[in-house]
Amino acid sequence: MRKVFLVALLFLLCMYGYAQKSITGTVKDDAGKGLAGVSVAQKDATNATMTEEDGSFKFVLDDNKESVLLFSMIGFENKEVALAGAESVQVTLVAQTKDLEQVVVVGYGIQRKASVTGAISNVGAEDIRKAPVASVTNSLTGFRV
Repeated sequence: MRKVFLVALLFLLCMYGYAQKSITGTVKDDAGKGLAGVSVAQKDATNATMTEEDGSFKFVLDDNKESVLLFSMIGFENKEVALAGAESVQVTLVAQTKDLEQVVVVGYGIQRKASVTGAISNVGAEDIRKAPVASVTNSLTGFRV
């Protein structure tokens, strides 16, 4: 009987050790529309997730870290939300008023326009129609405006 009790106690302790706290919520813009692709991360931890198409998310918290979530998305101001034991959170992100013309998308990342060395040009549809090539990708190779 004592062995059964010890095994049951050990099992319960293992279950307690693997128990994780999760939090759900939604992220919306200032017009009330759900935002997809918002980065949700726990402050001073390595775990993170992204919001779904309707702005909803489910996040598993690291119990050893501070319970503050960081919300960020390009074009919106970052926001920190202290959880204080909450199981669900509703977050509204405010659009940034900064001009995004100085951002250039390159391959798999983003760089400031001032730090890009080399030629940057805009290629319009009319320019591509004038080029005697078989496909659109061929028209961009060595294209001169």
